[in-house]
Amino acid sequence: MDGPARKEPKRPRGRPAVGRARIIEAALGVLDEEGADALTFRAVAKRLSSSTATLYRHVEGRSELLGLVMDHLLGEADGQIRAQLGANANWDEVCRNSARISYRVMSSHNASAHLFTNKFPLGPNGLVIRERMLAALLQAGFPPVMSVNTVAMISHYVVGFAMQNDATVSRSTLEDTFLGGGGDRYPATASVVHLLPRPLDEEFEFGLDLILQALNNGLPGSAPPVGHGTAA
Repeated sequence: MDGPARKEPKRPRGRPAVGRARIIEAALGVLDEEGADALTFRAVAKRLSSSTATLYRHVEGRSELLGLVMDHLLGEADGQIRAQLGANANWDEVCRNSARISYRVMSSHNASAHLFTNKFPLGPNGLVIRERMLAALLQAGFPPVMSVNTVAMISHYVVGFAMQNDATVSRSTLEDTFLGGGGDRYPATASVVHLLPRPLDEEFEFGLDLILQALNNGLPGSAPPVGHGTAA
């Protein structure tokens, strides 16, 4: 005959239950304040005043934890993307807004872009962003292989730029380098050093414009851009 059912230990009063939502929230706190390398089960458990054993009841391991955090960030981006796009948005609008908003979301969370360098985002929010871009490109007439490569290229571009957010250099440092002894060795850079460094957001938008313009030029049946046609 079975003995009496074992009772779960009571949670101390005043401490909320630990679930996936709170784990993700705590993980984002670690990420924002300490960076991607510090995002461990131990750090998240400490922030929750809990134990790693409790976390394992909800998340299988660090790999799943990182995936959940990534998808949460992409869910934040997806909500903003959907708010920006109309029902009849064309491929350029879909790709531009997806890239721009994803970049801003990653940039707003310290080092979050580093998570995307080692793990492919397979969560539902990441997949819906990818699906939306791919569908828009295919519907516009881009060949399948070109569409797949375009989505991958834009994704890598966004992550690469978002990783640069803390890689800044001051103008005084550049001037000391290129207007001092380096001026003779790097005359072209010295001649434009007063324009450096450019704001990262400006560089991002400039590159994104180039990518989308090149794609537009390669779209089957597209007209040449204004000002680049043959002389009459």
